[in-house]
Amino acid sequence: MSHVRRKNGKYKARLTVRGKSLTATFPTREAAEAWALITRQELLCSRSLRDHPIAYSIAGELTTMDFAALRDELSQGRKPNTVRLYLTVCQHVFRIAISEWGFSTLSNPLAGLRKPSVDDARDRRISADELKRIVAAIKELRAPWFKWFFFFAILCPQRRRELLDTRWSDVEFDLRRLRIGLGKDGKMRYAPLSPDAMALLEHLPRSEDGRLFPLSGNAVHMCWRGILEKAGIKNLHWQDLRHEGASRYAHILGKDIFKLKVVTGHKDIRSMSRYVNHSAEDVAFELAGGLPPAPPPLPLDEVLFEATRPPGEHPTPTSLEAPVERRTATVLPFRSPARGTQG
Repeated sequence: MSHVRRKNGKYKARLTVRGKSLTATFPTREAAEAWALITRQELLCSRSLRDHPIAYSIAGELTTMDFAALRDELSQGRKPNTVRLYLTVCQHVFRIAISEWGFSTLSNPLAGLRKPSVDDARDRRISADELKRIVAAIKELRAPWFKWFFFFAILCPQRRRELLDTRWSDVEFDLRRLRIGLGKDGKMRYAPLSPDAMALLEHLPRSEDGRLFPLSGNAVHMCWRGILEKAGIKNLHWQDLRHEGASRYAHILGKDIFKLKVVTGHKDIRSMSRYVNHSAEDVAFELAGGLPPAPPPLPLDEVLFEATRPPGEHPTPTSLEAPVERRTATVLPFRSPARGTQG
C-alpha cells in the first residue's frame, strides 16, 4: 500500500509492503508516485525470488545461462515488463555487490543478458465521432470545472498532475506561456500557450483557491470514467489526451521534434518519435501537393465560451490573438472559427 501527501512544498511517499514501511521525499507528486510503484515491484520481486532455487546458489558460480533459464521460466504466464523487473532486481544486486560491497572481482552475469522487449507505447487518437460523443457527455456533466480541464489537457498537453497543480500566478499572458512546477528532474519549465489555449484561459472562471482547475486527481478519474461509459468509448485513457494534443501540435509545427519538445516538456527525444513519424498517408498527400486531413476541431465556442458570454454578445478576437488564430486555423484548427469573426 502506498500513500503520497504534500508537506512543506514537497511530496512525501510512504510505502508498506508485507509489514515493511519505507518513506521518501520528492519535489513532485509524479516522482513520488513513480518511486512508490517501482519500489513496491522491486520488493515483491525480491521476496518472490527468495524462494527460488537460484537464491541458494553461490553468486560467483552463477552464469548468464542460469539467468537466461530464469528468464524463460518467469516468462511463463507473466508479462514482459514483469520479467524485466525480476531481472533488474537481480542485476542491481550484482551491481551493488561489485561497486559497494567489495566484490570487485565478481562479474555481472546479467550485463549481456537479452531481456524481454516491452512495447507498451500507445498511439491512441480521438476520432471525430468519439469527440462528438465525449462533448455530448460533457454537456450533461454536473461538475463545472471538468469540461474546461478536458479541453485544456489537449490544448496544453502536459501531465495531469502538472496541470492540476498550476495556479493563476503561473500564467504569463504577456509572454503567452504557462509556468509548470518542478518536473521529474526537479527543474522549472514553461509551456507555450496557443491562441486557443489563451482564449480558454481568458474565459475560464477564477477559482477560490487560486488554482486553474480546482479538481483532485480522483475527481478527474471518476468524471472521465463516467464520460467514457456514457459515450460508449473503450480503450481511451486520460493520458491519451496528451498524445492527442502533442500529435496536433506536431502537425502545426511541421513535425519539428525540437519545437515539439518545448510544447510537451519531454526530455528524451526518442520518446517523441511516435508524434513525428511520417505515415504513408502523410507522404501520399504531400506528393499530391496537399496536406493530410486535419483532426476534428475542438468545439470551444459551443461547449465553453457560450456559457460565459453575456446574452446577445458575439465573440470578437482580441488584437493579440486575431492574426495568430487566422494563421494556425488554416493549418490545423483546434476549434471551429468563432462565429462573427468571418468578414
